[in-house]
Amino acid sequence: MWKVEGVHSVYGKTDAWFKRFYDAEMYANYIRKLEWNKTEIREDVLNAEVCSLQQEVYTTAVKKGWHDRKSTFGDFIALCHSELSAALEEYRAIGNVSAVSYENDCDTGKPIGVPAELANVILRILSFCGSYKID
Repeated sequence: MWKVEGVHSVYGKTDAWFKRFYDAEMYANYIRKLEWNKTEIREDVLNAEVCSLQQEVYTTAVKKGWHDRKSTFGDFIALCHSELSAALEEYRAIGNVSAVSYENDCDTGKPIGVPAELANVILRILSFCGSYKID
């Protein structure tokens, strides 16, 4: 797991939205905030959280230059497919879906593994939805 302080994302600088996917304590707190009602999550709370995360991801993606040119729907699908293919390759290489290692064997390096690749898919989807104003 990543530490909360000094975390560097794949993009080379600290990004709060990226840390959410790798910090178990933050994720647990996020789940607690969803206000479980036995087996049902309050839809309005979940929707507000997802919309907030989408805006945060999209804003960061714009700053990083992901939207310098408008991508087509085909480009988006290809990018998601490449991230999913990378997840499959990581699984084939490691044989473990939950293992995370770090580039240069350093806990501040780029995360490598199936969880990192799946997080990238989520980030791409949220970024695309922000770009095309999909709630």
